[in-house]
Amino acid sequence: MPGYKSASLNQLALIALKENRLEEAGEYVMDAGLYNGLDINIYKTATVIARLRGDESGYKMILQRLLTIDPLCHFAAFERHFSVRDSITKNAFTSKITSELNYETYIELALWYFNAGLENEASIVLELCPENPLADYLSGYLAHRRKDEKKSYSYLDRANKATDELVFPFRGEY
Repeated sequence: MPGYKSASLNQLALIALKENRLEEAGEYVMDAGLYNGLDINIYKTATVIARLRGDESGYKMILQRLLTIDPLCHFAAFERHFSVRDSITKNAFTSKITSELNYETYIELALWYFNAGLENEASIVLELCPENPLADYLSGYLAHRRKDEKKSYSYLDRANKATDELVFPFRGEY
């Protein structure tokens, strides 16, 4: 069915991205964009592919298009921070996350990067996250995968000592 083609192609692009097949991922995401040029998920995937390929002009163009579609896009704000890494872009990213359970926004973004095979980006998102046991458990897991046992135990210890008030582990990744 044509209605599912863009989502399917984007998922194929994410699989290729996770397997570090950037050229193939780029082809899939371009094809996905032909079927649905307004799908934010396609732009997220395309942004990361352009960044990893070192295509700075394409990266900036795709990021700007993403912000045109969704000016409050947390993904785009984080990508800007990740590429520049200064206090201005950090504040631009963190100041826009104002939901009641704001840590969930950070976790959601970190899991997107993790599922795309980008564990470094996922870890950096979680470093900016307000203290929360779920974020700490996920940070501990990512530190363990990087073989940073000291940091992993630190996150796990903090999570274990925290209160479980307002903690709702509902995701399949947990």
